[in-house]
Amino acid sequence: MRKIILIAVVASAVLAANNDDAMRAYSAANYQVAGQIWTDMCAQGDGQACANLGVLYHKGLGVQTSIDAAREVYERGCDAGFGGACDNLGSLYEEQGMLQSALAQYERGCDAGLDKSCMNVERLYLAHADENDDAAFEGIYSAAVRSCELGNRASCGDVAEFGEILGADAGELEAKKEEKSWLGLGTNMNTNMNLNLMLSM
Repeated sequence: MRKIILIAVVASAVLAANNDDAMRAYSAANYQVAGQIWTDMCAQGDGQACANLGVLYHKGLGVQTSIDAAREVYERGCDAGFGGACDNLGSLYEEQGMLQSALAQYERGCDAGLDKSCMNVERLYLAHADENDDAAFEGIYSAAVRSCELGNRASCGDVAEFGEILGADAGELEAKKEEKSWLGLGTNMNTNMNLNLMLSM
């Protein structure tokens, strides 16, 4: 009888655990405990927990490294509307050289209101833009505007520079495009920022 009661108490404690408990376990390198809490929360549709669980699989912390498992839980978190999961999924795709897939996930993170994802959209366009790609020009500007609106000062600086270009008359605009001066925007951005997987507090 006591054994049954003990099991019930333990089960109740696990169900009552939340992200704060998981973060404390993670900070103490108790990755298996953190993983169990996040697994339970992710199964209940918590996008933030799915994002954090994905980091454990992605980095092999307390579990065997599994890119497939990381991708699955990142997708679940992103589908639940949590921008950090979308951003981490974008990082995973970018690590694999799947830049279009990465860009799509960063866009989803940006749409969910995560300025880091907006900056990653901007950064990818900047890093891989073709010199004659007007779509890249527009993509960088759009991402910079959204990131600025979310409070990112570096992107606000890029928006100001774009404003000078977009505010020019047609002839001057074409000249600036020919000079490819817009490819120099965003130079203050940390180009490795996408590699820092986001563990959400």
